[in-house]
Amino acid sequence: MIKKQFVLLLSFFILVNKTFAQANEKFFIAAIKIDGNKRTKEYIILREMPFAIGDSLFKKELTKTIEQTKNQISNTNLFSEIKITLDSTLYKNLQVNINVKERLYFYPLPKIQLVDRFNTWLKDYNASFNRTIYGLDLTQYNFSGRRDNFNLTALTGYARVLSIGYNSLYSNAKLTEGFSIGASLSENKEIGYNTSTNNRILFYKKDYFTRKNYSIGASYNKRNNYFKRTTIFLNLRYSIVDDSITNFKNKNYFNNNNSHQLIPEIGYSVSYSNTDKIKYPLKGMEYNYSFSKRGVGIKGGINNTTLYGSFSKYFTLKNTFYTSVVTAAILKLPLEQAYINRRAIGVGNLDLRGLELYQIDGVAAATTNLTLSKKIIAFVIPIPFKIKYVPNIPVRIMAKTFSDFGYSYIPNQTTLLNNKFLYTAGFGIDVITLYDIVFKVEYSFNQLGQKGVFLHGNSGF
Repeated sequence: MIKKQFVLLLSFFILVNKTFAQANEKFFIAAIKIDGNKRTKEYIILREMPFAIGDSLFKKELTKTIEQTKNQISNTNLFSEIKITLDSTLYKNLQVNINVKERLYFYPLPKIQLVDRFNTWLKDYNASFNRTIYGLDLTQYNFSGRRDNFNLTALTGYARVLSIGYNSLYSNAKLTEGFSIGASLSENKEIGYNTSTNNRILFYKKDYFTRKNYSIGASYNKRNNYFKRTTIFLNLRYSIVDDSITNFKNKNYFNNNNSHQLIPEIGYSVSYSNTDKIKYPLKGMEYNYSFSKRGVGIKGGINNTTLYGSFSKYFTLKNTFYTSVVTAAILKLPLEQAYINRRAIGVGNLDLRGLELYQIDGVAAATTNLTLSKKIIAFVIPIPFKIKYVPNIPVRIMAKTFSDFGYSYIPNQTTLLNNKFLYTAGFGIDVITLYDIVFKVEYSFNQLGQKGVFLHGNSGF
């Protein structure tokens, strides 16, 4: 009996030792082969890989490392398809094969832009085409194959916009530093000059252009590692408004009686993103914090110091259920601010679904968004004829329910939604399709007893 127990115990230890040895078995990266990158430089793809030729990986780490590699390459938004396979060459030597299909990078598209927020335009103005700006948007993504973008936009209609910009994420040999430059001018016949006590924007409208903005800007960014980026930016804007606004309608618009302002702004931000999909994350974490200074003085006029921070966490649960928590906060100093500096809810991740039709200003605000979602179905729509950059149309449909909370403080004012606890809830459907384009249909209700359908969307770039 004792002998039998000894044999069983010995067999158990041998099995455990063998399993442990296999898990800690090392494989060496002997070669990396990249295929399908017609425009994109190979080193841009290699930049996203957490290993290089000559590195070694434990067997137990292989699956996780390959998944991370695929996510990081996908989050460049340069490719519609990514396939990674492993070939064994010599003993414990691996060749990593990466096959990509590039997206369409050049978009010479007609563009229609709304004067109002989408749901306001839909509900308050019956989707009137008269309240649109239209023209041409020329965008060349991956301009030189280094993940850089060039954009030229010319719009007319209810307003006029002309802008040009170039963004290069990698401008040095180590692919750690980049920059952006841009300039724009805009002219508006209608501008929001104040916010009413029921949190609606009050508009000033004439047959001529009542506001003109001229701006130039530049930024420098440094990618500290795969997930973290630091940015320093400098903007200069010259703004002119009809003198009736600053003299009669809202003397606090610029916080002085001048109808024209030169507005310099400098800022610093840090962003971190380690998620499976940057456009519609289901797993991972993101955070961002920033500091910006507008104006050259401490207080008075358009002088403003803004502190902003946000944190997002995404969880993958069982049976294709997912949940997320997104929280954000902003503080503007001094607390007495010019009207143009008071925007709060709607900045960055500060969001309250169900209150889209309201303008909630503030000098200190915070929101939290809770979402529970489930994948309903995923399928692919084949294209009956050959299109190089669109072989098929993938579709993924998610059902969700959500609840949001927030608070926005503004001194010396009594409004419907300021200086009180805010809460909303609802449910909806998200459709994620080609190039990570997302359409959202949400049925929301808020603490005012109001309810309705709201539509949202964002592009894949």
